[in-house]
Amino acid sequence: MNGKVPGNNPENHSDERTIVMFKRIWQDSCEQMYHARMIYDEDGNPTDYILLDINPAMEKFLNLSRDQAAGQKFSHLFPQHNRDWIRKCAEVVRTGQTLTSLENDRKLDLWYDSQLFSLGWGNEFFSILRDITDDQRAIRALAENEKKLSEMLKYAPAGIYEMDFRRRRFISVNDTMCKLTGYDREELLAMDPFDLMDEKSRKLFETRIKEWSGGNEPAHKVDYLVRTKDGREVWVELEGHFDIDEIGIYRASAAVCHDVTERKILENALREKEARNAFLLHLSDAMRPLSDPVEIQAVIARAAIDYFGADRCFYCDIEKDKTIIEKDAFRVDLSPVAGVYPRKKGSKFTRLIEKGEPVVVPDIFTHGGLSEDLKRDLRNVQIASFIGVPIVKNGFLAGIFFINQTTSREWTDFEVILARDIAQRMWAAVERAKGERKEKEAQTLLHRINQQTLDLVEKLRKADQNKNAFINMLSHELRNPLAAIMLS
Repeated sequence: MNGKVPGNNPENHSDERTIVMFKRIWQDSCEQMYHARMIYDEDGNPTDYILLDINPAMEKFLNLSRDQAAGQKFSHLFPQHNRDWIRKCAEVVRTGQTLTSLENDRKLDLWYDSQLFSLGWGNEFFSILRDITDDQRAIRALAENEKKLSEMLKYAPAGIYEMDFRRRRFISVNDTMCKLTGYDREELLAMDPFDLMDEKSRKLFETRIKEWSGGNEPAHKVDYLVRTKDGREVWVELEGHFDIDEIGIYRASAAVCHDVTERKILENALREKEARNAFLLHLSDAMRPLSDPVEIQAVIARAAIDYFGADRCFYCDIEKDKTIIEKDAFRVDLSPVAGVYPRKKGSKFTRLIEKGEPVVVPDIFTHGGLSEDLKRDLRNVQIASFIGVPIVKNGFLAGIFFINQTTSREWTDFEVILARDIAQRMWAAVERAKGERKEKEAQTLLHRINQQTLDLVEKLRKADQNKNAFINMLSHELRNPLAAIMLS
């Protein structure tokens, strides 16, 4: 530093300790330092500056020794220099103020945290350059990664959101979340997230919050049923984490959700199939020892009531002009409807049922396929909704299987399919039992006829024997009419 200390006039005496400390920093610092003097043109405009001294770190950077660097112009060392840097150095010399700035050498892709100090004499200044290239590259890489992450989150195939529990509002949502729910971003950010869930899902979410609060970590993934803007029901698998404040209150969460509706439909179909098979197997086991058609109807009807949670169940035999209900199963506070009823041909319901497809009536009062007379009859026996499954054989209506409810009810597709399976099995079992009964009756009749025939043959045989004995005796008597007298 040519024996000079920045910030001190050479005419002043500096503290020896300050000089020693500065020289040590100058010598050992990893930051690049140099001492320079401004160069001006004839009009007093700054044009360049000349290096007077550099520290070891600057020597390493320039690949020049102190002696080689001394007297070198900045413009010679850095031909592609930024003119704005010259202006900043001149401003520090002119004002005597310290300047800190961030500088970028675009050609070398280097970044510096620069500090400029005026020395207060001879247009000289002192500069400290700290290489922050790695930091800036890391910041730039982080910014690029954040941008990429933001774009990935925005266009990710999964719904992603942040939620504020305290305000019960979304903090952020991505495009897929909007597409999944049918709401645009502004609508989602303005609504209560719990309004998207059905009642069961809301309770499940609240239960999970309580588990977290109690120190019991619930499963990371869970399925919720949400309703979209257009009223559709969508199953989503949610995976997220909770943010807890300093007193243990849940304030926010971030989550990723996937549309798993198709998976849930398949799982539900599999469960329904397993339940259907299990019920039908149970039904087969219950029917196997039975031979009475009426008893078969009663057992199946009772099993159907228990499984469906229905109020009444029965099977109708259809004959030409009448409908016969042999036995019905019903709730304890209801009355039986077994009996023989006239068949009303040509009615709305008859036309519906004769098509061969199940008739599903959630509410008799709003269904257009029932006549007012039929509605009145159904009300009289406390039937408000039902599934009616027709049994059509050889083009003719052979029977109808009914599952009824005393109140309105939305019957599911699974229930309708199962009711149809039960109806077919009931009809087959009843017809089998009827056939077996008729066969048994025919065998009994045949056995009785055979026995009567055998008895008659035996009687005829005995009569024939008696006849032969009488004829033989008569013939003998006629041949010897006086034998008895002569022998007496």
